[in-house]
Amino acid sequence: MDTEVDVPNPNLVLIPGMYAEVNLTLERRDRVLAVPVTAVDREGAKGRVMVITPNNRIEVREVALGLETANSIEVRSGLNEGDTVVIAGRSSLQPGEEVQIKLASMKP
Repeated sequence: MDTEVDVPNPNLVLIPGMYAEVNLTLERRDRVLAVPVTAVDREGAKGRVMVITPNNRIEVREVALGLETANSIEVRSGLNEGDTVVIAGRSSLQPGEEVQIKLASMKP
């Protein structure tokens, strides 16, 4: 995310036009369940994801969401490790519909 900041410069140490790049970590959680942002329909701190059941049918689940990066979002409840989540083509799917799985990996 690009952000512009006004910095006091009473001694004129900073030259107009100077810039800096900063990586700022506001919060970090390790070993959490996360899914691609594209897999979630968000409604504030809650959302919905489509999960493939063991018999290859679509199931919609409500999930509680946590921290978010540019590519992934933490799922605090509503999913289990190992659940298969639909990440593409969700608009054409309906709950209960039978599907064929095409697996894709999520890079950290």
